[in-house]
Amino acid sequence: MMKKNRALIDWYRKHGNKVCAMVLGLSLVGGVGQLHAQEVNLSADISSLIAETEITKSQIEQYLQQQGDYHLLYVIDAKPMDRLVVAERQLIITQLQFQDFLARARQAATSNVQLANQLQSQAITKFQSVIQQYERLIDRFKNSPRLPIWQTNLAEFYLQQQLQLVNSFAAEAYCFGVASKQQEDAYSESVQKAFILLANADRTLYKLQTTLPRSKNYSELNTQGLPALLFDEYNAKRTPYYLAVAAIYVATLPDNDPYFASDYDKTNATTIRAETPEKERVRLLNLALGKLEPYVTDQGDLAGIRFPAILHASHALLLQEQYDAVIKLLQPLQSSTRQDLTVFTSYLLRAHAVAMNADVSIASGELRQLLTQHPFPKQSLALRMLVTDVMFRVQEKKSRQYEKHERDKAINTAFEAYYDLLNDKSLSESDQKQIRYFIAQRFERLMELVPNIDALPAEVRITISDYALQHAQQIVATGADPKVNKELARYLNMVSELATSLDELNVDRGIRARSLYNAAVAIYLPDPDTLEVQQQIANKLTDVARKYPQQPVSLKAITFASQRLQLLHQQYPKLDRMIADYSAAAEVLFRNFSVSPAADNQRVYYAFHLLQTHGKYEQAASHYKLVPFDHVQYFDAQRELLFCLDAQIEEADEESQTALIRELDVHAKRILREVDTELNQAQSTQRQADRIDKAKLAQATAHLLFAVNAERQGKHGTALEMIDQTVDFNEFPQLMPRVLQVRIGALIGENRFADAAELANTFMQSNPSIAAPTIERLLLELDAEFKQILKFFSDAKASATLKQKSKAVLTLVQAMKNANQQGHIKPTLDESYFVSLDMIAARACMITDDPAKAISILETRLDQYGDILELIVLYAEANFILDTKESYKKSRDSYQLVISAYPSKPYPAIYYQAWLRYLQTCDRLQTEIEDIPLYINRLRMHDQDLGGENFTEAFNALEDKYNN
Repeated sequence: MMKKNRALIDWYRKHGNKVCAMVLGLSLVGGVGQLHAQEVNLSADISSLIAETEITKSQIEQYLQQQGDYHLLYVIDAKPMDRLVVAERQLIITQLQFQDFLARARQAATSNVQLANQLQSQAITKFQSVIQQYERLIDRFKNSPRLPIWQTNLAEFYLQQQLQLVNSFAAEAYCFGVASKQQEDAYSESVQKAFILLANADRTLYKLQTTLPRSKNYSELNTQGLPALLFDEYNAKRTPYYLAVAAIYVATLPDNDPYFASDYDKTNATTIRAETPEKERVRLLNLALGKLEPYVTDQGDLAGIRFPAILHASHALLLQEQYDAVIKLLQPLQSSTRQDLTVFTSYLLRAHAVAMNADVSIASGELRQLLTQHPFPKQSLALRMLVTDVMFRVQEKKSRQYEKHERDKAINTAFEAYYDLLNDKSLSESDQKQIRYFIAQRFERLMELVPNIDALPAEVRITISDYALQHAQQIVATGADPKVNKELARYLNMVSELATSLDELNVDRGIRARSLYNAAVAIYLPDPDTLEVQQQIANKLTDVARKYPQQPVSLKAITFASQRLQLLHQQYPKLDRMIADYSAAAEVLFRNFSVSPAADNQRVYYAFHLLQTHGKYEQAASHYKLVPFDHVQYFDAQRELLFCLDAQIEEADEESQTALIRELDVHAKRILREVDTELNQAQSTQRQADRIDKAKLAQATAHLLFAVNAERQGKHGTALEMIDQTVDFNEFPQLMPRVLQVRIGALIGENRFADAAELANTFMQSNPSIAAPTIERLLLELDAEFKQILKFFSDAKASATLKQKSKAVLTLVQAMKNANQQGHIKPTLDESYFVSLDMIAARACMITDDPAKAISILETRLDQYGDILELIVLYAEANFILDTKESYKKSRDSYQLVISAYPSKPYPAIYYQAWLRYLQTCDRLQTEIEDIPLYINRLRMHDQDLGGENFTEAFNALEDKYNN
């Protein structure tokens, strides 16, 4: 009578259920071995939580006792430094650490997903190390009598841990359900390796029965328990049992599997194959049934594995199409009250037999009952999916017996099992996400069975689209060439076709949005660097967000689109289509997703480059005000807000200026308070250096604009104090142009012309790159005021302040000339540039009632630049204002040049100004006065209005004077 096999009993009744519990607790997905749940941010360092557990000597001893390996237990203690002993001890340690990581991962899975994933990853690493160590033992110690033990144990690892744990019930999925590609590959590789290992172990055990008793140290080995372990445990029970399991699994492989075509050991009877795959399967199944028969018929279950043996024997009978025999043989398991993986799997196997032997609806009903009443599917999504797969598979297999029309109908019915699961409202959000992944994975594998993809529910089609896009992204991430990778092309085409299929009015808007998003990304993936593709996908995603603003995917779409178009705008800031596309995306973003990180991230760039730099200061300011305080660009936004308000003040009328100055003052004071708080917190916390720098720049900007407003209001001394005493502006070179401008303006306002000139000259020498554009801007601003005063028909008078400022213009112009001549300005400015500055200087002289000086400045330029109309007009007007006989002649001659510049209509205002001044000089010189009415009549023939109301009045006065 057989003795009970304690090792196998322990494994199936304790360790086997433990493995099942591990899987149930971890919800291993697909074969990836990672939890597909929402990310959990860990607040503390988890390195200590994922550290290896140190294995003690007592744990090793306990493990060996559970395995019944008293021989190794003895030699580990007796020969601790033996090479083989050291290697086996390390192997045991690694196995125990593997089990420990799994147990900790299961415990963490309910509370900390990220930690559970990392522990699971560590467990898989240990698992791989166990396999490698077994392989090294087998290779290095080929002559050891323990060789068949290692071979059997390694095979067991392949058949149990590799398929069940690492690849999430790959054997059950492959044999009874729908395996993923990864599960399928792992199954094929693992069962073949296990079969060869077990065949070799079987042969070695056979030889050892003869050779071991004849060895010199047999007595010692016998005392240590090695013969009992080898022959009573492995040769009689463990090795034949696992050999049978491996043989059955190999028999399920397809004809084109490498097993049937690869070389094999022709010296081993177990591995000698039949001449065809079909006959080889017959041989393998007969081999398996022969090995399992003693355990199946052992009513006392002396080996402790009768139920697993019945399960696998039933599987062999199922493959032999002995369906009645399967149903009958499984009855002990079906009537058992045990709830373990063996009994659970027996229901899946029975469903196949019932479906093929009777009505498939009976099998489907039993599986639905299993799904709703058994605890395993409720505890594990992987097992819930497995049962659903079996529900599909039994109907699909049965449909192969039908005619095509009936077969298509049966297939559609089979797929309904997945639809029911997809629409299960009892699932949590994270579980629904996993289920969608599972189902898409199945449909991608089963696509050839789908009669009409457009007939699939929209929820299924979008799930497949999501899955296909995910896999396309994974392929691209490996660096595969998109132009030659057929798998990538298949996934991308699938996404595109599904988008077309789902773009129908009767499809849910959320699904349509997701499908269009996926299609856009599918265009981008194979060619992400091409400008046209980047622009195309960004515009498509903008359209998604515009059409479906309420859908979650639309925020992803507009986030990507706005980011991509911003980058393109940075590269091509003057390209009209880029400006238009980025503006369109930003409009959608700010209108439909105003309160979002994406909008916050775009506000500063958009407001500055597309609004502020184009003079749209009020619109830009509205964006800057919406940037949240904790945003990385908050102080950038506040700084530019102040500049926008300052620019609005410059353009506003007097009434509006007062309100804007008040608003700028309020914001500047608020910013100063916020910066003080930020800097105080920086002393006690590790604030980002970049944020602190930006805060200080905003602080400096606020103080600068306080000074600007003071100078603007005529408080020149106050402005100088603010510039000199509040902030060291040398630390902020980006503000120096405005600081210099305010300081020079304030010095001029204080009548400190020498100081203003000295400051201009000093900066021109020390920092011309800042000084030159600053002085130029100041000159242009003053010139704008000069032009308003000197405008034809203007009654405005220059204020005393403006006259004071105009006195400094000559000094500033000369400072620019000196710096240019001395080589301080790079690149050197040509003389044509200084013609413009000389005209500003001339207007300044006219403001101070010194037209003679203006004439002397302009005359130096007339010889070389006498074709510049503005120069001629200014020279003519200065001579007219000088009011001398000689100056009138020069004015008349100059205006005559202006008149000749316009031989035909249309005539601009300057044409009529030139005629008026020409006739007025004739009046003053009393020359050609009799022709004045004639000239005016000729002008009236071209334009009854004579250039406008003011000109008409002046011309009429002259005409009346000389008509009388």
